[in-house]
Amino acid sequence: LAQEGRLQRERAGNEWHVRYSEGQGSAQEHGSRPGLFDWIPEKPLRDVVREDWEDAHKCFSFGAWKCAVVMSGACLEGVLLAAVEIREVEARALFPEKYRGFPIAKVPLKELAVVAQKLRYIQSAAADFLIKSRNLIHPALAVAEPGGPSQGVAKAALALTEDCVKKVATELEKARF
Repeated sequence: LAQEGRLQRERAGNEWHVRYSEGQGSAQEHGSRPGLFDWIPEKPLRDVVREDWEDAHKCFSFGAWKCAVVMSGACLEGVLLAAVEIREVEARALFPEKYRGFPIAKVPLKELAVVAQKLRYIQSAAADFLIKSRNLIHPALAVAEPGGPSQGVAKAALALTEDCVKKVATELEKARF
């Protein structure tokens, strides 16, 4: 077990679990959360999303803030892809005409984010985060904005992603009835 301020990481077998405490409260476990992605119907996509989520937390636990933000964005992208596919008929009507015949996985991320907003899965701040997190991997951006994301930005990215996952699950449940 390693501790860095309020951040703790521990290894259990092949998995890392990250805990951090908020003030006087007890530690919250992050990383592998049972049930968080169970609503994703396709097991291969669910596994990729879960792995991205766990990798985001591993990166955070090692102080790799940029990597944590990028992996949070990758997780969120997979979540939105799954959610839009579940409501495919409704989503296709919301895509611009030129993308309506595309497989949803081939629709550009920006368009996927716009449709996810229209389906009430995410708000514009989450959509902006999603686009910016993907762009962090480009060297030109790193040169233009030296220093990269801070620990606070990485922690906020993890929290935003988790909030969006829960919101998607809630909206899907509402759409069923």
